[in-house]
Amino acid sequence: MSWNGGDAAEGGDWKANAGDNAFSEDWGGGAATNGTTNGNASFGDGGGGGNGFGAGGDFGSGDGFGGGGDGEGGAAPGGACRNCGEEGHFARECPQPKKMTGECFNCGEVGHKKADCPNPKVERPFDGQCKNCLKEGHRTSDCTEPREMGYLYKTVPEMTGEEAWAMVVEADKTRDLDDFREALKAYLKALKSKSIPIDLSQIEKTLRDDKMNVFLIALEKDISDVMTIVSPDGKLNCDYVLGFYFSDKPRRKNAVEGWPADPEDNLKRLENAGFVEDRRVPKCDNCGELGHTRKGCKEEREEPAGRPEVKCMVCQEVGHRARDCKQERPDPYACRNCKKHGHSSRDCPEPRSAEGVECRKCHEMGHFSNECPNAPKMECRNCGEEGHKASECDKPRVIKCRNCGEEGHMSKECDKPRDPSTVTCRNCDEVGHFSKECPKPKDWSRVKCPICEEMGHGPKKCPRANEPGGGFDKGGASGFGGGGGGFDTNGFDSAAGNGGGGGWNTGGEVQNDGGW
Repeated sequence: MSWNGGDAAEGGDWKANAGDNAFSEDWGGGAATNGTTNGNASFGDGGGGGNGFGAGGDFGSGDGFGGGGDGEGGAAPGGACRNCGEEGHFARECPQPKKMTGECFNCGEVGHKKADCPNPKVERPFDGQCKNCLKEGHRTSDCTEPREMGYLYKTVPEMTGEEAWAMVVEADKTRDLDDFREALKAYLKALKSKSIPIDLSQIEKTLRDDKMNVFLIALEKDISDVMTIVSPDGKLNCDYVLGFYFSDKPRRKNAVEGWPADPEDNLKRLENAGFVEDRRVPKCDNCGELGHTRKGCKEEREEPAGRPEVKCMVCQEVGHRARDCKQERPDPYACRNCKKHGHSSRDCPEPRSAEGVECRKCHEMGHFSNECPNAPKMECRNCGEEGHKASECDKPRVIKCRNCGEEGHMSKECDKPRDPSTVTCRNCDEVGHFSKECPKPKDWSRVKCPICEEMGHGPKKCPRANEPGGGFDKGGASGFGGGGGGFDTNGFDSAAGNGGGGGWNTGGEVQNDGGW
């Protein structure tokens, strides 16, 4: 079929060949007669030539686009649901439970999943690959083989032992520990490729015989239980960590504890030293044991310690967010005393409310500290009676000396020697000495500067006292001693700045510009 497949000059259509004197044939078939435009046929008509878009049916049947099936998925070949077999709906709309056609991974029965399996758990033999030795048939937690060390030397270039040792010597001359570490790995890889046993103590002896700068030190360190120390040959659970240093003596205090006692002890340690690597065994965050995760833990589930909690900012309760809080939210613009609009708490006409107030004396809720029923009774410092203050006392004022404790005079009028036991130091708040005799360092946080009135320093250390223009002796912009605008600069005793005229003592004529 083609556009111009007809016999006549203007005959033909997409799919059929028209006869003589036919203008065109229809899209879906049906011969045209006497030059009719559409041939009395439609898209779905199967008459005439047939093989239209839907020849003999809709889009989903005949030789049309959709073939013999339905236009939408989820139905059986006969139009029924693939899940229950009934007609009238698709499988995705089926009200019946979804039928499981596969086998349960736990018991092997058909009709349910492993998560819904009612049968006891069936232990299956492990057929995966061990992450430690890369062999099949056992788990990583049960592996006793040496570790496959290909990952350690994966990024190390291939080279001979002589070339790698030359890199070690060059890195030692430049005193670059990173280059030395990579060069040593290249040398270890070259030895391992030739199945030569690796002896770190022998390498350390060679470095000392050649008087090189870098030392191989076997350190005793505490590592996490999910990590392990692996030797260059792949031995697991070594005792010491291999380190690279420029001295055989510790230079930091925190390294003294795990440092070897002497060079002989270090050589002995190097026989059981290696690099810190991942153990590749999962750790359960429920029971803390290795070999399984929380999902497969047989212990009772516990909430992990230290897990962040969700706290509501409205009711201050733990367990939900403010957006999910069911309590009424306080209006931030309302009066905090009466909870009404139009004024603030300081202008509130209502009596002061103690709702939600914590007493500063007894720390109970519902009252203020000046109304605390649990507070000790007030004692007058004038008469010694309870129930009122000295300012409210109606008895004659009693003057009592704070030095000797006698009545009739004040401490500044006392003729007895000063009693240090009554003195409180302003520096340390201890009794028995003055602040100038305080044995403790001066607490500058209690000192107030008289210049800037800030705490923490005195007038000698005040930054404002040393600023230009801050005092009478400095030449500031408007000071007396000099600077722009002072009496001694373009002032009374020096020439004026403009016009060539002088001041009082320059001898300039009055008529000259710049004078008075």
